[in-house]
Amino acid sequence: MTSWYTEQQNGKPYCMPQCDVCGLRYDAYGLYDDKEQAAADAVNDGWQAWPDLYHADWDCRCPQHWSVRCETCKRYVAQADRTGFNGWLFDRDNNDMRVGVCDQCLARMDTLPALELGAWPIFHPSHQRIDKWQALKILEEAAEVVDATKEAIRSVTVMDGRTLVNRAHLVDEIADLLQTVTNLCAAFGITAADLGFARTECTIKSLKRGMFDKEPRTRMHRKDEQ
Repeated sequence: MTSWYTEQQNGKPYCMPQCDVCGLRYDAYGLYDDKEQAAADAVNDGWQAWPDLYHADWDCRCPQHWSVRCETCKRYVAQADRTGFNGWLFDRDNNDMRVGVCDQCLARMDTLPALELGAWPIFHPSHQRIDKWQALKILEEAAEVVDATKEAIRSVTVMDGRTLVNRAHLVDEIADLLQTVTNLCAAFGITAADLGFARTECTIKSLKRGMFDKEPRTRMHRKDEQ
């Protein structure tokens, strides 16, 4: 079944989206001479479209016949009313309402172990500026964290079956790094709400990559590791 209903008017083609499953036509605004606008209006009213909104042979589903796959756990629902996916998070930025993160995977995010880094004070505005030097300070502090990490690795000893490591210097350097990150956020007006949203997006990407499951390390993996 085609995703477009078309008819000629005064020798010009007009169209409206049509559900691939049941043939229901999206006729909220009548016929369109612009497929891009027709597709955008349909999606805004709860229809589903892929692979992209404006392709000539795009596929679509009406609100009663969504088809969805979770990018994280690969859970697939071939056909269901869109209201059944209210707990899902979809990739609206890429205009792909077929795929997203299911409610079960999103609920799992609340159970993941987390490290609370606390609130960090912000330096006086005279010490902040929207320039590359504010960012380079982070690079400097990050390099010192790496050096402190190497130092901590060299200090590792095993005593009575326990692994001991001198991490005091590393903790100090991490604190310096977090302070400079805080200042960079303040300089560019980045808020806790901004970071909270970005943290969710970052966690979702990590879920999709399996970073919270037991697997071999990815980019850090070495063949000689057991």
